[in-house]
Amino acid sequence: MRVLAAVGLAILFAIGAVLGLAIGLVIVPISLYRGARAVHAEGVVCRAEITASDPVGQRLVGPALVRLSGAFEGQDSASSDVLGLEIRMQRTASNDAHGGDQDLLLGSFESFTTAGRDRASTNIGDYLGNRYSTVTP
Repeated sequence: MRVLAAVGLAILFAIGAVLGLAIGLVIVPISLYRGARAVHAEGVVCRAEITASDPVGQRLVGPALVRLSGAFEGQDSASSDVLGLEIRMQRTASNDAHGGDQDLLLGSFESFTTAGRDRASTNIGDYLGNRYSTVTP
């Protein structure tokens, strides 16, 4: 049984490595051409304070950094785009990452299969006027 599990993990590793290389062959040239990240290259970073509206949310209360960015277009573009919202919940207010900080990554699309449709319905003029999802499991 352990041998089968090891073989299965080796196959999954090989599939992941091949997919990673394939994605890298697309992303690296785009990043080199742009001189920036291929996705979410431009963004705005804001300091925030998380408050809780119920007892369950008390664990998240505290300082945070929030990054708002478009996925493919620049900040001044009028084209449709997918928006990204990243929240770094911090133990202490700082511009640096510390052990114990927690990141929450969100996008204005439900899944990679619906990204084209969701991109067309995204309101790029109002970051808070959109629905966000974690996209990946």
